[in-house]
Amino acid sequence: AAGALPVLRAHAPWLQERDDGVLSTALRDEALDAAFAVTHAALRERGLITGWRNETYAVVPAWGAPVLARIERAAARFWGTLTFGAHANGYVAGPDGRPSHLWIAQRSPHKPTDPGKFDNLIGGGVPHGQTPFETLVREGWEEAGLAADLVRRATRAGSSTCSGRCPTAPATACSASSCSSTTWRCRPACSRATRTARSPRCNCCRWPRRWHWRAATR
Repeated sequence: AAGALPVLRAHAPWLQERDDGVLSTALRDEALDAAFAVTHAALRERGLITGWRNETYAVVPAWGAPVLARIERAAARFWGTLTFGAHANGYVAGPDGRPSHLWIAQRSPHKPTDPGKFDNLIGGGVPHGQTPFETLVREGWEEAGLAADLVRRATRAGSSTCSGRCPTAPATACSASSCSSTTWRCRPACSRATRTARSPRCNCCRWPRRWHWRAATR
């Protein structure tokens, strides 16, 4: 949000700017949530926050840490807050039990992030109040049409983290972005799949993650 300081001075009077450029506030709990909501509405009007979801993300320094605030999901990239994602790579096993084919999904052309690009079989952001696995089960039906009882059979393959400047957010609205994603693997009942390999990408900053790929296919 460093590039949007002039706008924040006008629409976030509850923030105090220190001499070193760090923003702070004395607000806490519901008062802070309400202040964020008003500011985000103004930033949305100005086009600095796009892809509005009406979905709540928690502002936390780490998974499981006390919640500092609750914000609109679309605002997470503006502030560069830590976000979490749950992903599943689906595969068809060959005679040796190892993956022979991968299920590759294609994102809707109307998605605000990476429209039309290839993606995991299942992938979604973890909202406030859900665990990564609960998110995976919900997204399994929404994104891949997989019944909950099938998705619950997925096995955890590992997790990875990444952080850095977010190349998909407006330059004036994002100074840094971080995310932590947990990936499961599952094998759909249908054997039709595309023999396609690609490097999965971080849910937030979309950086390639080769470790993520190895964990999902071993």
